[in-house]
Amino acid sequence: MKPAISFLLRTYQTIKQSSGVLSLSVQQMFRYVEWILIVVFIFYYFLLAANDIFSLTAEQFWQLSFFYVAIAALSWIFPLHHSLWIKQIYIFLEIALCLALVYFVGIHQSLFIYLYIAKSCFLFRRKSVVILTTIVGVLYVMVLTWSLPKITEVHPQFWGQIDTSNPKIRQELILGDIASYVMSSSFVIVFSSTLLAEQRSRQRAEELTRQVEGLAAQLERVRIARDIHDSLGHTLTNLQVQLVAFIIPILGFGLWYSQCLTMMNT
Repeated sequence: MKPAISFLLRTYQTIKQSSGVLSLSVQQMFRYVEWILIVVFIFYYFLLAANDIFSLTAEQFWQLSFFYVAIAALSWIFPLHHSLWIKQIYIFLEIALCLALVYFVGIHQSLFIYLYIAKSCFLFRRKSVVILTTIVGVLYVMVLTWSLPKITEVHPQFWGQIDTSNPKIRQELILGDIASYVMSSSFVIVFSSTLLAEQRSRQRAEELTRQVEGLAAQLERVRIARDIHDSLGHTLTNLQVQLVAFIIPILGFGLWYSQCLTMMNT
């Protein structure tokens, strides 16, 4: 019994240590990634603007600021345990913000789109994720194609020497965007699926931990009860033997005394 209890306790401690390796929740992980991306992009655009490589009008500046504020606000929400339609609205809002930024400002934030595809892997089934990724890819490429003139205005140093009105060049740009989106989104889906499988394994390990802990406590109670039973039985046996050893001489003396009285009376 004791070796079995020791084995269960060692198993419990091992599982507990392994399940505590990834302490961050999914919501915290995505929130921190979004915050890091926001800070990096703000610093990046500040450097570009300081070197006259990047130019925005006042309206575009406020639109870009609204985008980052909205993204930061949405990062506090992750409807993991909500209904399907709330999850769909949540992903739609985040992706719509990215597409609107490309269309109205001329700045494409593809990293945020890939991040939201990764979020969808934790919210939807794989088939729904593939359909969503395909629809978003089509919309993203269409919006990029329509917004090429505005992108050229915002990044004159990068796009000033490229004739975006040339159909051949536009076709090459579109094919490049499609290839980049397919490879990047495929990697994101595979990586997110791996993280999701690891999370489910950790949840199963935590459930097994609770079961092992309960079983170990139950076995410990059984061991304590058995020890009490054995100890009490041994004590009662000794008491019984001592009581018999004490009573037998008394009974013998009483029998001898009664025999003596009988002989005297006769």
